[in-house]
This record gives sequence, C-alpha cells and structure tokens, in this order.
Amino acid sequence: MSKELKGPGLVGFQLFGEPLITEHMAKGGMSAVVVDMQHGISSERTAFDCVQRLEKFPHCFPIIRVSDNNPGLIQRALDAGALGIIAPMINTPEQAQALVKSCRYPPLGERSWGPSRALAVSDPKEANKAVKVIAMIETRQAIDNLDAIMDVE
Repeated sequence: MSKELKGPGLVGFQLFGEPLITEHMAKGGMSAVVVDMQHGISSERTAFDCVQRLEKFPHCFPIIRVSDNNPGLIQRALDAGALGIIAPMINTPEQAQALVKSCRYPPLGERSWGPSRALAVSDPKEANKAVKVIAMIETRQAIDNLDAIMDVE
C-alpha cells in the first residue's frame, strides 16, 4: 500500500456523486478527497467509483464519510478502495471501539476478509496500519466523553 495521508495539505469534500469531479479534485492538487455518503448526493456504487478513480493519483488519499457507524457499509467502503473512514455521531468510547474494529482485520479488529479490490493492493497487516479512522464528535455527550473516545486505539 503506497498511499499515505500526510499533512498539511488540501482536502476536497465531495458532495456530488460524480467520479469525474473526484478526478478533477486530485488533478487540482488535493492531498485527499472525502466522498460524502452521509449528506452527499451519491449512491453506494457511485461513491465507491469515486474512490476508485483516485487509484491513479498516488498523492491523493481516498476517504469516505459513511452515513453511520454501520460495520457492513464501512467494510464495503474499505473493500472498494477507501483508505480512510469518517463516521458521524460517535458519542461513546464503545461506539469508537466498534468503528475501529470495523476498520481493522483480526487480530486487531473484526473486519471481514474477502476477495475484494482492497486485497488487490494490500494485505491485511498493511491495511491495519494504513487505514485512517476518524470519529466525528458532534454532540455534548461526545464532548463529555472526548478523553475516553480519544483513548480508543
């Protein structure tokens, strides 16, 4: 796996489900593109097409903001080629732990192995190191639990 999320840099936030926009963001110098499946206008298939377009841009890190902390959706997004997941409404350390487990292969997590696109470019150990997991802190409850959420590995 050759892509790394490095900073500082520019990050494009894509609300429209059009892979050509994703390519133009990468060509324009974005360090990462976040394809928004929470509030964006994009089907699952189109969002996955968008992150796959970034494969030809080694400098641009593909991230998907999922609609919720759903292990199936998170794992499909990673299988499609996303190297980062942003999950909304993470309010407790238990929710943060569930998010991390969905993004990591055993023994570090519960991500299911399958003959997917993700394994064509990496192995499970590399993926566990490379995939970035980002919890959105959006409520008073999350702020009250922030230290415990931040302690989740």
